[in-house]
Amino acid sequence: MKLKKNELLSFSVGFAVTIIFIFFYSVGFLKTIEYKTQDFRFHIRGERLGSPRVSVICMGDESVSDDAMGRWPWRRKYHAILLNILSKFKPAMVMYDVLFTEKSRNDKDDKVLADQFKKLDVYFPMFCIIDKGEPKDVCNPFQKMLLKRIAVPGEVNDSLYNAVSVVLPISRFALGLAGSGYANAIPDPDGTTRRVSLLVKYKDKIYPHIAFLMALRYIGAGWKDVVVKPGKYIKVKKSKVGSFKIPLDRRSQMLLNYPGGIERYNPLSFLEVIDSYRARREKSAKLKKLEGRAVFVGLTATGTVDLRPTPFSPLFPMVGVVAATFSNIVDRNFLVPSPAYADVLIIILIGGLITFFSGRLKPLKAAVFSISVIAAWCAIAYFLFLDRIVVPIFYPASTGFFTFLGMTIYRVVTEEKEKKFIKNMFQRYVSSQVVDELIKNPEMLALGGQKRYLSVFFSDIRGFTAMSEKMAPEEIVKILNEYLTEMTDIIFRNKGTLDKFIGDAVMAIWGAPYYMNNHAELAVRAAIEMQKKVAELCEKWEKRNMKKIGIGMGINTGDVVCGNMGSATFSDYTVIGDNVNLAARLEENAKAGQILISQATYDEVSDIVKVKKMPPLKVKGKEKPVDVYEVLDIL
Repeated sequence: MKLKKNELLSFSVGFAVTIIFIFFYSVGFLKTIEYKTQDFRFHIRGERLGSPRVSVICMGDESVSDDAMGRWPWRRKYHAILLNILSKFKPAMVMYDVLFTEKSRNDKDDKVLADQFKKLDVYFPMFCIIDKGEPKDVCNPFQKMLLKRIAVPGEVNDSLYNAVSVVLPISRFALGLAGSGYANAIPDPDGTTRRVSLLVKYKDKIYPHIAFLMALRYIGAGWKDVVVKPGKYIKVKKSKVGSFKIPLDRRSQMLLNYPGGIERYNPLSFLEVIDSYRARREKSAKLKKLEGRAVFVGLTATGTVDLRPTPFSPLFPMVGVVAATFSNIVDRNFLVPSPAYADVLIIILIGGLITFFSGRLKPLKAAVFSISVIAAWCAIAYFLFLDRIVVPIFYPASTGFFTFLGMTIYRVVTEEKEKKFIKNMFQRYVSSQVVDELIKNPEMLALGGQKRYLSVFFSDIRGFTAMSEKMAPEEIVKILNEYLTEMTDIIFRNKGTLDKFIGDAVMAIWGAPYYMNNHAELAVRAAIEMQKKVAELCEKWEKRNMKKIGIGMGINTGDVVCGNMGSATFSDYTVIGDNVNLAARLEENAKAGQILISQATYDEVSDIVKVKKMPPLKVKGKEKPVDVYEVLDIL
């Protein structure tokens, strides 16, 4: 399939836009907008039930009021009271999303809290300072023992975030904890937390996110059962729930599949739990549900630093992020990001489809097609999201939109130039209707030379030179202008093209630049109409004491070369060739009032005209005389 120059240039615009958006995707330019499309998918999907394996105990506004537990931070004996109460309901584990990195002013409170670690598995987080550079050793021997206990076997990879410093729970707590892990949530550039790093490197060792460590223990998996492929996936080979893979992005982060706001994590308030204990309501239905669950305790009070945006909430407590990470793993409810190569292929596919069809369809149809492709991809992306597969929307959709827009702008600019050229070139030669048709279908033109089978017409006023010598110049011009105006109107009315005026002679063609199958018929009909119009003009002129005129006409049909011909500074659309010369010779031999046509023209119109066979005409350049017919009338 051969493409025209304009189509090739238009396609080049589309391909250029596609390449630009592949580059944007590769460097992460406008990535935040892509993230917003993920948030929008969450909102369309709506909230869902949270994991039955998780509960969150909220230290919210009702708990930190002066009428309740008092202002934050609380004495640590209150946390000991909570753990003591929880131990009676046998949760699988308890994680405190609070940093206990300094000794309490009351050493007794620390001891009371540490004593509770013997009753249930308690996890405290450590804080990692993520940055570039060499890590610093800031741990005491007891904290080093904790680090050694939670380290993940495997090779350190550059895809992991680098911790230059870690802050762990105080020694008294480090010795009795079931485990620890970092709980940092590194937000996306727009400040929204959509993912967590399950692994971080510190001093050539790998350490887990606290929720990852808890999840593995919850499902009965040890580090020997885990294969870590940083930047790709984490495979759990053996557990109570079987084998599975946790998909990771290139920074070893897991996309969080939030069920909704904090209310989706079976929340209880800190004060509610304490009051239940004080009122001897240990058998409360809510508290009994804690058995076997992982319990996460964290700040949710307004104005605390532990509130950040997530897809479902502008102020979401970070303890919910830890709970979401845990539940995603134990429920194997992961969001699976599409691989980078697949994303690039999607961008190429949508850009390529719209480039190809927009370059070949009319603008309105191209717009409908482009919108349909973009809408279809958005729908596919949403349904894939419902199946927990995350594919890009912004980059492919933007590629499609700007591809269409760029190509449309290019086409409008070039087509307007082309329309202006066509109008300037042909409005002198053909009717306005034909010009409009050529503008709508510029492919009908073949400027620069094309061989076509068409009909050529010549006419000339007989004896005009001798007659003009006896007339005033003003009278000559008046007669000539009126005559040529009427002849031109008839040519245009019959879809002919005015080639040129040669003094008082007229040259016209039928079949170029706008081709029609009945070009010979139209030429003959125009000639007959012209002769009738000349007779009407002569009657009018005679009444004004002006001279009568007679017109000789010749028509030939055959192959000619037509195109835009002339110099670099001036050119005209015309036809050349032997068949043009024959039409001129027929006109030269026609008497006033006669229409002579060639055999080729007669063959085309023999069923609609009444003719008189004329003697063969000897024409220069032809060995044999040519057959000639005089047209008398239309049948």
